[in-house]
Amino acid sequence: HLPISETPANIKIEIQKIKNSGIDFYGGGVFYMKTKEDVEKVFEYAKLTGINTIIGVPSIDLIPIVNKKIKEYDIMVAVHNHGPEDETFPTCESIYELIQNLDSRFGLCMDIGHTQRCGLNPAEEIIRFKDRLLDLHLKDVSKAEADGEELEIGRGAIDIPAVIKALKTIDYKYVASFEFEKDPENILPGLAESVGYVKGIIDSV
Repeated sequence: HLPISETPANIKIEIQKIKNSGIDFYGGGVFYMKTKEDVEKVFEYAKLTGINTIIGVPSIDLIPIVNKKIKEYDIMVAVHNHGPEDETFPTCESIYELIQNLDSRFGLCMDIGHTQRCGLNPAEEIIRFKDRLLDLHLKDVSKAEADGEELEIGRGAIDIPAVIKALKTIDYKYVASFEFEKDPENILPGLAESVGYVKGIIDSV
């Protein structure tokens, strides 16, 4: 919606439009960082836009540099897991083992759909990695297998009540974002259904 390739002047104009419309925002991504220059661009973009969370996927060799930039800019980085097809970061564990001893603002963006497709229980993973969970992507998938397809939340295999309960158990203080990609040409009906379902679960637990 606001490409990192835009000029700083245009970014500032668009940011002001967003703020004037009453929309608040907290983060951006997913940013893939494959070079030192990518890392620099992403952090400068985050500073310019005022976001406090970078949803990113850095190359493993760049993790020390990202950790240094986190301290320099005081901006969180939440590394996104992308499921069984991703050879680098399929699960939260694959991320956690590399960052667990780094700055506390270096954490996880758990995509519960990709977590489920890895055959893992998202609610259990939330509890397991609570100390580094900085962001969460809410969605649902048809089955706990690699070829599970996205569905409206509440229609799939993910135990959404258990996910909400787990977030309450750990006193989760960050953002849980809806990520609905099933019907890109007409997202509103499915997104509205998903939001309504989750709100109902929150009210019930």
